[in-house]
Amino acid sequence: MCLFVVVGQRIRVLQSRAVEPAALAGASAADVFISYSHEDRDRAQLLVTALKRDGLSVWWDLDLPSGETRDRLIEQRLHTAHSVVVLWSVISVTKVWVREEALDAQQRGVLVPVLLDDVAPPLRYRHLQAVSLIGWDSNSSDKGYGQLLDTLIARRSANSQ
Repeated sequence: MCLFVVVGQRIRVLQSRAVEPAALAGASAADVFISYSHEDRDRAQLLVTALKRDGLSVWWDLDLPSGETRDRLIEQRLHTAHSVVVLWSVISVTKVWVREEALDAQQRGVLVPVLLDDVAPPLRYRHLQAVSLIGWDSNSSDKGYGQLLDTLIARRSANSQ
């Protein structure tokens, strides 16, 4: 909420405070925020299930409660997550929303890029090492999944110190 008054041609802010959706009241930061294209939902679900099974708290948009403001809640969850896993696929590289979430995560230093398909990430992210989960079938002994899990656990540990 922002209260302001117009003085001449200037706007003077009297009071400014964020209005949190009820779903965030008292909520703790997730270890992982998943950014993906909705067309990749089934593959994202495999990853969410595996990460939760391995002890990480994961937030993705299917966790949105009914009646909450979608954009605001996603933005707050994105800004509080310890790591943001962006799932790059043939489809997601074309999605503006996925690119915006990746940019926000990169600026915060919490981006963890993951390849679901043999695709080049958008140009701005090509210099970053991405974990390959191409063809991954939710096998927890997969080398790429192990690398991802190790990275996410290390970031969670670093944030809890």
